[in-house]
Amino acid sequence: MLLLEFTNSLSQNFNVSDKPHAPATLTKTRYREAEELDLRRRLDQFTASHGSNHPATLYTMSRLGQVLQSQGRLCSAEDCFKAVAEQSRVLHGEDDLRTLEAFLNLASILDDQGNMAPAEKLCRNLLRKAVNLIPDEHSLNLQINILLGLCLLKLGRLQEAEHIFNEVIKLGHRAALQPDDGLLLRPMKYLASLRCDQGEFVEAERTLLAILTARGGDRHSRDLDTMSIRANLGLIYARKGRFQESESLLREISADQTRVLGAEHLETLRTQRYLADVLSREEKHEESEQLMQGVVKILEKTRGKHHIDTLRSRCTLTMMFIAQGRFEEAEVSAKQVLNLAIKTLGEDHDICYAAVYHLGRSYEGQHRLQEALHMLTRAWEGFVRIWGEGHAWAMDSKRRFTDLQVRVVPSSNADGIQSGGRT
Repeated sequence: MLLLEFTNSLSQNFNVSDKPHAPATLTKTRYREAEELDLRRRLDQFTASHGSNHPATLYTMSRLGQVLQSQGRLCSAEDCFKAVAEQSRVLHGEDDLRTLEAFLNLASILDDQGNMAPAEKLCRNLLRKAVNLIPDEHSLNLQINILLGLCLLKLGRLQEAEHIFNEVIKLGHRAALQPDDGLLLRPMKYLASLRCDQGEFVEAERTLLAILTARGGDRHSRDLDTMSIRANLGLIYARKGRFQESESLLREISADQTRVLGAEHLETLRTQRYLADVLSREEKHEESEQLMQGVVKILEKTRGKHHIDTLRSRCTLTMMFIAQGRFEEAEVSAKQVLNLAIKTLGEDHDICYAAVYHLGRSYEGQHRLQEALHMLTRAWEGFVRIWGEGHAWAMDSKRRFTDLQVRVVPSSNADGIQSGGRT
């Protein structure tokens, strides 16, 4: 009864997208619209001729949910997947691969909505079921593990995620999967993201280029996954200091995604966040802030304030305030992000430490040196725990709090005060 207990325990407090996305004004047709309309037509036919619980009806509804999910219409996709999961459980029983696959789709929606903890729980329930039904290298088992690893990656449990992705790749090779199989390429993509976060930019770039080659080498494809991979490449170029190359690539991809996916699609917004960060680093402050404010506004409307992409985008915006010397605004923004992130992700997450780092920078800019020292030390400790001492964020935090230690101690001794800040 693991799956039934899970669906019965779903809380109404979870962060869900309850606003199906309308097509963007620049999009003449919605992404995969022809496929969606065909599936809706076939679903109506199967429901009328076979009933709502017939396997053909459920299969068609599941495919429709996947299309809706790719369009970013998470509420509608969730409705499809919940219906299929419940009907499959009744029709086939819990110990059936079709039921497990239906609940995996539901877990994927939870993850997309930013509800990684319940998605992780459901994935682990599915793995406990699958262990008695299928071998480790079975495609469904690999899919469950990939989603579990992605949840852990977003939750900041990087070592667990890395281990799972590497195990999936090993199992995929054992199963003799082709090099272009998505069950191999997806964990490779997530490992590249992890390598980028860890500052291993050369390895991350090499991995993404290998994925593009395996997918056919067409770097100008308008395929959703290809555009996402190329956007990640643009991010890596920026991290390596290749700003002009990064800006050019990200502008191209952002325009393609807006045209193909729509202006409110999550992949479009992520690329625009990367682009805004690059523009800020190039000191194109007005354009970068305008773009980032727009991204945050759309995310808060479509995903909610607690969604992980909303929080990351607000972190980027906070850093822009710091770069412009607007330290009081940065302080307010960083405190808001920190409070939201702790409630959503827990205290031991990189977004929380980024917000603490931003607080430290904002205090330093306001000459509240003792408070800045405290925050930057906390940020450094967190970054070291998550990423290691060699990570760029950890090294920058250490450099800054080491410099502050020299500035704070003489000031305190000379002025006879205990704090360099104000209350």
